[in-house]
Amino acid sequence: MPVVSPEESIKRKIRRAIRGELDERGMSQIELANMIGEREDEVSRAINGYKETRFVKIREKIFKLFNIQDI
Repeated sequence: MPVVSPEESIKRKIRRAIRGELDERGMSQIELANMIGEREDEVSRAINGYKETRFVKIREKIFKLFNIQDI
């Protein structure tokens, strides 16, 4: 079994948390992007754990919208 780096582990937790919330609400990434006023491709990058400041800020919007606190 391959060893997963701590950074990759956090990225996976972020993806699971956000995708879980999207599934629970029956929402698409496009709908999410429209709700928070961001482009869909940037929301996708934020969900996938890109580290640039722009994507961190988008994740913060998503976490606030979905009340995600435990990552």
